[in-house]
Amino acid sequence: MNKLPPELIDAIGSHFDYSDWCALRLTCKIFYQLSSSHFARRYFRHVSVILTRDALAELESLTLHESFRRVVEELSIIPQAFGDYEMDLDAFKIILHLCTPESQDWTVEEVQAQYLIYEAAQTDHLAFAESVSLVKSLSRCLERLENVSIIGLRPYPSQRPDSQNPFVCLGMRALRKQLPFDPCIRFLLVGADAHRPVHRNFISRSIVWTMWKDIRHPVWAKGLTSLFEAMCAASPPIKVRRLYTCHVEDEFVVPPDCFTLSESLYQSLKFLLHELRDLEVRLGPSNRNETSESLPCLVIRAAPNLHILRLTLWDQFHNLSADNFTNLAKQVRFTCLSELHLHWVELTQPSFQLFLRTAAPTLQVLTLIAVSLNDPVPVRMGSSPEFREAMLTLWRHFLNTLRDAIPGVNFFRMRGLAYRQRRFSMDDPLKSAMDLRNLYSHDSYVYKINTTVSFTEWINQLKLRPGCPLEDRRLPRHRTAKLHHRFQTADRERNLEMSFMNDIVVASANAMLNIDLT
Repeated sequence: MNKLPPELIDAIGSHFDYSDWCALRLTCKIFYQLSSSHFARRYFRHVSVILTRDALAELESLTLHESFRRVVEELSIIPQAFGDYEMDLDAFKIILHLCTPESQDWTVEEVQAQYLIYEAAQTDHLAFAESVSLVKSLSRCLERLENVSIIGLRPYPSQRPDSQNPFVCLGMRALRKQLPFDPCIRFLLVGADAHRPVHRNFISRSIVWTMWKDIRHPVWAKGLTSLFEAMCAASPPIKVRRLYTCHVEDEFVVPPDCFTLSESLYQSLKFLLHELRDLEVRLGPSNRNETSESLPCLVIRAAPNLHILRLTLWDQFHNLSADNFTNLAKQVRFTCLSELHLHWVELTQPSFQLFLRTAAPTLQVLTLIAVSLNDPVPVRMGSSPEFREAMLTLWRHFLNTLRDAIPGVNFFRMRGLAYRQRRFSMDDPLKSAMDLRNLYSHDSYVYKINTTVSFTEWINQLKLRPGCPLEDRRLPRHRTAKLHHRFQTADRERNLEMSFMNDIVVASANAMLNIDLT
């Protein structure tokens, strides 16, 4: 066994998923030792850590293991360890019965005992997130992870690691052992009757939807601050090539208006930004009463060295002004940006031109998803010929800006272009001739350089559809009372089967986000 060549171990491992690997490595000490390097390369290049004591202890142990610490390239922190914070006993009991059907036969004392365990775990998690030991532990780990170049925040993973999804989440097993159900389950339903009995064939409406309050929980801002502090405290300094404070597709992010950088932390952090090449950040309204720096400063400071920028501006809790984008556009200076991805951005055309002025010369890839123009027009919105003419002028002016600013772009994708959140109805006559069917979906317009036409020719042939230039559908910007009513109405009209429980988070989130735009 100890003479097995590495190639053979790789071949054997190609037939296993993560759980098979773990089981096999426990069967034989020699195979455990021989397979460590391959197992590490396969599953530990990307590591996530839940913000708990157990998870950080696991990370410290991993960084002391030579085979594992050298292969880690990406480290992400999961600040929100629980799907619901401050859940009362009644809500806990409902979720307990739904996730663990046998618990319906438990005594009141047994349920209360489990609730106390839940409360204790949550309290310890929140206390650890505020502790000095968290930053010290993180900085020690970063010092040992010599090949880490990607760092960020992400929500709790929904899938176990396997050959198609090599994702390791430290602390997940310890949390699940403490509680009788997955602590990060989120029920995206609006509650009503708190005393309605729970039945197996549907999910009770008594589950209260607190997700948006949880997203704004201080643990997100504290997690990002602790991560920045650990990055600055590490010696020697780590070379971060990619930094993300969110993923564009995620709604679980640091609330921009709840986060600020102290002056001392900003001064320490800005020296690490010289190595940064890829930045993904969600921006929003800053607190005008604060004098400290906020997330836009990261974009401004890192811009000269950035190759890739993924920027999302819409905050789901505020009516944002296009001034947010304008203020950033006035200060940002690019020198080598090759990819720009603007998602859920509200802007005016002058601010967009201003933003592109230094990005355009080197830009090769541009994606615009759910971009809403907010330019003033001299007529009222409606179906009048004057309004249609104003929209046609506005729309064509925006396309001309793209045509003139980035004529040599290699790849362009636009989806959900709108005016004040109402989508334009467009047609692309060359859509069927460009062999890009795999990139197309409803309301999506794609240009790729290996087509038979230039970008200028392609964008000139886009047309507004006859009739009203704007669709009735609005971009799904905010969570409003109408959205709550929609969920309540849907819940009254049908009973949700228990088999739907495993997919409820994905299905509900898709419905809320109008996923066809993401």
